[in-house]
Amino acid sequence: MNDRPPDRRRPRLTVIRDRIRRLADQARPAPPAGSSFAVLRERGLLPSQPPEASTGSAQEVRNERIVVGVNALATARGAGVLITYGLGSCIAVILLDPNSRVGAMCHYMLPDSTQDPRRSASQPLMFGDMAIAQLAEVFTRRGGDPRNAEAYVVGGASLSGMGDLFDIGGRNARMARVTLERLRYHVRGHEVGDRTSRTASLDLNTGAIVVATPGLAPRRLR
Repeated sequence: MNDRPPDRRRPRLTVIRDRIRRLADQARPAPPAGSSFAVLRERGLLPSQPPEASTGSAQEVRNERIVVGVNALATARGAGVLITYGLGSCIAVILLDPNSRVGAMCHYMLPDSTQDPRRSASQPLMFGDMAIAQLAEVFTRRGGDPRNAEAYVVGGASLSGMGDLFDIGGRNARMARVTLERLRYHVRGHEVGDRTSRTASLDLNTGAIVVATPGLAPRRLR
């Protein structure tokens, strides 16, 4: 009879994967939803409308800054600035119709919702495939024309530590490209990869899309 106690050590990859899941659970829940997420909206998991530029004086609207958090999206038309911070391995996708001056931006954390059906049911905007599909929906609902639309992708850095092990940044960037192609949006500009955090902004007043990195001069994608 073998009296040796079982080896209770967990494989290193399993421990790291669990740490990633715990980090993901701390992310802010997704806000807006459209018709494809009607069930989630009815259950109160998603609000009925995405955040957008508020009404007010012309100067107030022009200067309004809408911050897009992690696992979130927002849209605006004609004025205001959409901005998102802290893009490490995460991705920001920006859609712009320069004719109608409609813009939309999402910030997602992980690439593929099919890898975690439980979490994607409650936080669909955490995942690139679902976030970009929802982004396209609110963009057109706000008045953007996909035939005129320009798409931009920012983020997908390869950060040291756990992200490198699973290539989250690279997979996020690939998911953005594949999903936008499937939805027939043309990617006009991108800044992805490397090992740095980024801030991305879209100014609807001018159409400028700017990427900023600590210690470097801002870059214009548009």
